[in-house]
Amino acid sequence: LGRSNEVLPNTQLGGWVTRYMNRVQQELENPFLPSFTWRFESIVEELLDAGADVGPFFEPLEYPLDEASVLTPLSAISRGLIPTLYSKGMSMCEMMRHYLILSHRLDNDNDCTRELGNLLDMLSRKSTIELRFHVGDWVECNMEEGWMKGVVTKQWARGYSYEVILVESGTAASPFDTDEYVRRPELRFSVGDRVECCMEEGWMPGTVRKHWSEVNGNPYEVALDSYKKW
Repeated sequence: LGRSNEVLPNTQLGGWVTRYMNRVQQELENPFLPSFTWRFESIVEELLDAGADVGPFFEPLEYPLDEASVLTPLSAISRGLIPTLYSKGMSMCEMMRHYLILSHRLDNDNDCTRELGNLLDMLSRKSTIELRFHVGDWVECNMEEGWMKGVVTKQWARGYSYEVILVESGTAASPFDTDEYVRRPELRFSVGDRVECCMEEGWMPGTVRKHWSEVNGNPYEVALDSYKKW
């Protein structure tokens, strides 16, 4: 890999991530190789548990992408497919996630890409990134069929920011925490509106008191006229 000794980030964690990604590349190019990526994954996990700094993996990269570095495996894997997949200023983790999106679009999911997703999950969970939505929150996902409502079931899943179970059946994975991919649904009722709620006892009148309850993530918190809260 040429100048791959110039590991970026130049840390012990960066070195083992490089080895991990090199093995991913080798196994993608030769599917007959036995899978050893789990060995590197366990070492990376131990380093993360010991407090290794993941910050450099989320910082913008300013050097040319054709320089050999910790990113060489991803550059080699994607070359010839979508040359503009990566752009200057992306972080390493953004580039990894873009590769996973490409693999999904090409229907090229395999053990190696799944393990790369696991690696990205481990790095992301140890980062200072705070996602906008929490498990249990209602969201809308940008799907091929349009915007579809669902509930967040997991953060940092398979290399993506969110895993969402959709109301219309099935699940979705949002790669990035932006409104382009996932957003809050638009609500019909405003705080103070009079509504009726479908309860076990039947339809009961009340007043919308709050949007997006922090207790359970429901779209509405309603004060019922019967002094119960729903």
